Amino acid sequence: MPIENVLLQCDVPIDLLDVERNSAVVSHSACDPEDKNYLLATYRCQANTTRLDVKIRSIEGQYGTLQVYITPRIQPKTCQLRQYQIKPLSLHRRTHIIDNERPMNSLKLNGVFSLGEVHSWIGYCIPEVPDKCPAGDSITMYF
Repeated sequence: MPIENVLLQCDVPIDLLDVERNSAVVSHSACDPEDKNYLLATYRCQANTTRLDVKIRSIEGQYGTLQVYITPRIQPKTCQLRQYQIKPLSLHRRTHIIDNERPMNSLKLNGVFSLGEVHSWIGYCIPEVPDKCPAGDSITMYF
C-alpha cells in the first residue's frame, strides 16, 4: 500500500540520521521542550512509495516514547499509530558471545524482591530483554 506521509513525534531528544535510499522529503517543525516535545518531523513520500527507512540516534540516559503516524495514500484518509519505547540504556545491545579481554561491569542485587521484579526493572532500562522472566532462580545476560 503506498505511503503518503509519515509523522514522527518524540518526547525525548533524538537525532534523525540520513538514509541514502529515501526519496521522501523531510520537514522539521519547531518544538517546545517545556511541553515534552523534542521532535516533530514529517516525511512526504513520492507517488509509489511503499517502504520508508528511518534511522534515529538516541541519547544514553534519556527515555521516552517515539510515536510514528503513518498515513497511506488511500481514501478515505486514515492513519496508523505505532509507538516505540526509547529505553534509558538504549545504546546497549545484548550479546551471547563474551570477550573476556574487554572491560566489563557487573550488577548484583540482593534484597527482598522476586526474580520477576528484577527482570522487569532490567527490561524497562535495557532493550532486547525478553518480556517473560525465564524459569529458574538465576539469570545471566550479557550486554
